[in-house]
Amino acid sequence: MNLSEIIESGLIELYAMNALSAAEAAQVEAWATAFPEVRAEIEEAQSALELYAQAHAVEPSAGMKAKIMANFEADIRDIGNNKDIEKDVDTPKNDPLSITPQNA
Repeated sequence: MNLSEIIESGLIELYAMNALSAAEAAQVEAWATAFPEVRAEIEEAQSALELYAQAHAVEPSAGMKAKIMANFEADIRDIGNNKDIEKDVDTPKNDPLSITPQNA
């Protein structure tokens, strides 16, 4: 691809939205390293997305935080009251490692 094909491909915009596969993202990053114009296009796309997000942001209602926290606290109480939940899920087991000598 030449520079104009890269810029017109739509890959830069998809890269800015984190919507590419790892291989495609690596390709766009390689182009950005090779072509300052591609780096500038990426920065422009990211800035445009940020402006769009800010322009369309919705302020949550005044009581939203209290509602979320109340639901969260209720969920925590429910978990604490559930005796079926295993208490030591995150506790590491002290199983000895099986070590085989290299020269055995």
